[in-house]
Amino acid sequence: NTFINYDLPLRKVFNKMSFLLRYDMMTDQSDAKTADEETGRLTVTDYKRQRLTGGITFSLSKAFRTDLRLNYEKYFYAKNSIAKESEQDKVVLELMVRF
Repeated sequence: NTFINYDLPLRKVFNKMSFLLRYDMMTDQSDAKTADEETGRLTVTDYKRQRLTGGITFSLSKAFRTDLRLNYEKYFYAKNSIAKESEQDKVVLELMVRF
């Protein structure tokens, strides 16, 4: 897994803008409930994937630390994998407030 971040200071409404690039991956997983009846081997229920995320974050530090993030996540699967709806290419808008 790899994460790259570059912060650019701002002086107006937001105090910084951050650019990010992240790579991560996950191997095949099983829910430990589904098994092949003949062999007894666990069945893959969450397929191996790689993900590349690029995004931008605007940070505000007033009474509470607040981040507004906009990311694009690109997923890569092997040919015969079945991707869950939540684990497919997507744009994510996130508001995070820490207090």
